[in-house]
Amino acid sequence: MKEELKKLAEEFEAQNGEDLMKEVVSHGPRAVDNFADLAARLVEIEDKPYLTIHRPLRQHLVRARLWNECPEIDWQGHPDRGKQLDRFVAEVYLRLQEEDFARGIHEQKGLLEAIARRRVDMKGEIIQRPGGYCREVKMYELGIDQQEIQEMSPIAKIICEALQEGVPLGEAEQRAPHMQYLRYNAGQGRIGEAAELGYVLIKKDDIYVVSSGGEFCIDEHNHVVGALQVGGEICFACDRGMPVALAEDLQKTLAGQDLQGKRVFFAGNTSRNCGEDIGKAVKMLQGKGAIVYATNDEAKGLL
Repeated sequence: MKEELKKLAEEFEAQNGEDLMKEVVSHGPRAVDNFADLAARLVEIEDKPYLTIHRPLRQHLVRARLWNECPEIDWQGHPDRGKQLDRFVAEVYLRLQEEDFARGIHEQKGLLEAIARRRVDMKGEIIQRPGGYCREVKMYELGIDQQEIQEMSPIAKIICEALQEGVPLGEAEQRAPHMQYLRYNAGQGRIGEAAELGYVLIKKDDIYVVSSGGEFCIDEHNHVVGALQVGGEICFACDRGMPVALAEDLQKTLAGQDLQGKRVFFAGNTSRNCGEDIGKAVKMLQGKGAIVYATNDEAKGLL
């Protein structure tokens, strides 16, 4: 096993080995999410890693295992980790009953969805062993999802730059947002979301007001390095990534700024008439001499 993968496997075991919900003999959601993250890291390191899912006979738990290459399935339908330690990477226990998923316990479907969400491609087959230790084993060859990653739109680039160099709405000083780690995507790295509501980017005579909602690529220090799924076409009044009191927060952030003749873009906003606060913000800015482009349509060709 490659040293990088061996280290990741050891870290996974150290972090999640005790995260068993003993009353149901299952790993908790956090451990399963970490397992899915490990799968995304695995496909970046190995050419053809595998995931197996099997249920030993008369046991009310499902075992999901990651392997650095195709494991051998013995005549009883058992992907034995003890005999293949050079291939075995990590394991989690899953509940058998589908209804437990509603209680937050990941079962097979939830695990597969979590792995797929991390840009991992899965080619599956079922190996039947009637009367064996495991009647069937689900095997998945894993790889990086080859679906093309879309380039960032001009608005997405502005949003990303705002979170890198801008000021949180309602504050006066430039600072980076507090990013919450969400998951690891194969081929993209760490993904996170911002805790702050809205950002302002000031660039010479142009000012950009953006939503900080969505998902961003972040580095190991939780700094934004790219935009993944962000609000390129949203309603600022409805978006959860914007504050309720937009006009008041803008006034605080732009206090002391000479807005005469400055262009202010509500980058990504699609509606001027939803709610009252956008109108208040526009009126406040225009009263200070700013030229306001409150929607994408109004800013067409300028962003």
